[in-house]
Amino acid sequence: MELQQQGRYLTTGTPGFYTLNLTTVTGCPGPTITYLLTEFPKPNANFISVQPSACTHTIGFINTSNITSGSITSNNWTYGDGNTSNTQNGLNNYINNGTYNAQLIVTSNMGCRDTAIVPVTISPLPTAAFVANNVCLYGQTSFTNSSTVTTGFITNTTWQFGDGTQSLLNQPTHQYANAGTYNVTLNITTNSNCSNSISQQVTVNPLPNVMFTANNVCEGNATNYVNTSSIVSGSISNYIWDYTSDGTPDNTNQTASTIFSNPGTYTTQLMAISNLNCSATRTLVVTVYPNPVAQFNASPVCEGTQMTFTNQSTIISGQIVNNQWAFGDNTSSLLANPSHLYNGFGSFNVSLITSSNFGCVNSVSQLVTVHPKPTVNFQSTTTCLNQATQFSNQSSIASGTIIKYRWDFENNGTIDDSTANPSHIYPTAGTQQTRLMAISNNSCVNQNLNPVVVHYNPTANFSVPSTCMPASSHFTSLATSSDGTITSYAWDFNGDNLIDNNQQNPQYIYLQSGNYGVKLEVQTQYGCTNSIIKSAYVNSTPSALFAAQNNTGCPSLCVQFINNSTIGSGNIVTHQWIFGDNSNPDYSQNPTHCYSTGNYNVILKVVSDSGCVSSSTMPSLVNVYPLPVANFNVTPEEVEITTPMIEVEDRSIGASAIKYIFNDGTIRNTPNFNYTFNTDVAKTVSIMQVAVNSYGCRDSIIKQIEIKPAYVIYVPNAFTPNSDGTNDGFKAVGVGIAQFKLQVFDRWGALVFETDDINNAWDGSIKGKGDFESTKQEVYVWKAQVTDVLSEKHSMIGHVTLLK
Repeated sequence: MELQQQGRYLTTGTPGFYTLNLTTVTGCPGPTITYLLTEFPKPNANFISVQPSACTHTIGFINTSNITSGSITSNNWTYGDGNTSNTQNGLNNYINNGTYNAQLIVTSNMGCRDTAIVPVTISPLPTAAFVANNVCLYGQTSFTNSSTVTTGFITNTTWQFGDGTQSLLNQPTHQYANAGTYNVTLNITTNSNCSNSISQQVTVNPLPNVMFTANNVCEGNATNYVNTSSIVSGSISNYIWDYTSDGTPDNTNQTASTIFSNPGTYTTQLMAISNLNCSATRTLVVTVYPNPVAQFNASPVCEGTQMTFTNQSTIISGQIVNNQWAFGDNTSSLLANPSHLYNGFGSFNVSLITSSNFGCVNSVSQLVTVHPKPTVNFQSTTTCLNQATQFSNQSSIASGTIIKYRWDFENNGTIDDSTANPSHIYPTAGTQQTRLMAISNNSCVNQNLNPVVVHYNPTANFSVPSTCMPASSHFTSLATSSDGTITSYAWDFNGDNLIDNNQQNPQYIYLQSGNYGVKLEVQTQYGCTNSIIKSAYVNSTPSALFAAQNNTGCPSLCVQFINNSTIGSGNIVTHQWIFGDNSNPDYSQNPTHCYSTGNYNVILKVVSDSGCVSSSTMPSLVNVYPLPVANFNVTPEEVEITTPMIEVEDRSIGASAIKYIFNDGTIRNTPNFNYTFNTDVAKTVSIMQVAVNSYGCRDSIIKQIEIKPAYVIYVPNAFTPNSDGTNDGFKAVGVGIAQFKLQVFDRWGALVFETDDINNAWDGSIKGKGDFESTKQEVYVWKAQVTDVLSEKHSMIGHVTLLK
């Protein structure tokens, strides 16, 4: 460090503060000067080289220089081969082999420098080379290593065969598991740890994939070989077939076919040769199966009887597993020994196809016979009970003759007759089942069961109600027949044995009352008849007469009725009043009945002891004036003590005058008005409306008004707990409150006050502890839960400010 004062210098090597005392040329003391001498740090130059191997020509340099204070502002690289750079980290590509000194000079922000030198060595690379032969699959591939190096020698050799395997031998051989082209890599390393590699392809030629199929056949059929051989690359140039594997080629075509002379098992061999002379062989066992011999037997049967077929088929080896029968009538079976029922008769060509367990088939056909059965039929005459039934035999046969008949008239298993056309009397009426059996000359039997009808006689019956003069007597036939329809009715009304009417349900007017004997005879469609005699009664009819008193007025109008009915003979036993207002009938002799508004027809019906009825109707006999309909609206239906005003609005119908009567004695005669209750007590007030119409008829209705207590609550938003007697506490004020709960929280959510008494005020203290001086002026949150006198719940929340 040098200090200059008027051309003079002072040199020192230690940093620190220095004081310079100056003396003038006159010898007088001059000024005193103080200097601060500062020492700047020197940077520390350093770096490392990054070289994967001694043979790598491109080398990276990592700058690891540092400085204790300040900063390094420049980096200057000299790589020893004439190349330089000033980057933070260095990178250089050396062209030639040899040893080079790499240098780094670093400079700080204060101009201080430092230098670092590191030697770098570049060694020669070896040359990798090899050759390999191409082979067929499963052959050995030989690899010849021809690698060299200019100086030094090769120490390590590694082969990567491209199929996931490797070798460390210098001249290896390798067998590949699959055909294809493989990328083989040779890696070599010298004594200087320099490495190099070479990759080139070797080929393993594929073998033909020999594949063929052949159908196992039945005796006499050709065995067809389907050649599906292939090769993954190249082509197949030749095929050699040996059908029996006896060493003698039988065919050189791609596909082949042959017929073996006898059943048995044969081994066939196929060799395939590729265009690169790679060959492969495959063998296949083929079988020639024997055919079965189809044969069966069946005996003739009658129509409707199952025919049994006996299967006599055979086979020299294997098993017969399938039998297909065609019965000659478009039906079939797969059973070994089936039975079959033909729908008709005749000769049928039956065929049997037998199949072995190897699918070999043979068949046979022959005729079978089904004899016809007789066609049995007969007719019978229709009779009534106790008449003879005549039978007409209509049986026949298609071929052959009928030689016997057997009749069973009651179908009870007993033969009753053997003639062709018999007759028979059945002891009971109804439908009888009669059986006829016929037998042919081929012993074929058939039978038929036909219904034979013996009709029941009808049951004669009728009804006739007692009639009243001068009404007609109505006769209703109740005759029935268990079979057939009744077609004829003969009536004798007065017992003179003469037919008076032929209708089913006739009418007859008798001129005098009394008891008459009536006869009815009926006949069915089959001519069966029956008759009956019964009595008919004719009675006197009463006269219905009546009058009414007080039959006009307002509802409810009660009217007195007077019965004046009479009868010529007998007695009136029932009086039925129908008042015309949909009320239930009244059976009093002289009733009183009350009516609502309306105009009513009144009917009196009287009944004699013989059931004869008379009635009388008096239209509009009773006239009852309408009632007005009282109705009014009160708004509102509920009021509070604080606002007890209502509005009354008339809604009556048909009224000419209106009056309102309050249960507190107040009366209003106007239809519509406003009214204010004078009360400070909650209660229920009744109001009655009376409506009167022009006929003087009236109606009334009562409605109730609820005067309910009021609910009001007030919560202040500030208070001053300073004990001056004004606004010292925080509390709610209200009316109509049944339950009350108040909580106060500070701004942190902590509860500071709580009460269930609305009259209990918060004095600003924390849970009752403290005084005015200790309270804090701030805003608090309050929550209140209130239940009013109407049991309604109210949740409230707000803020209150405590002021000091």
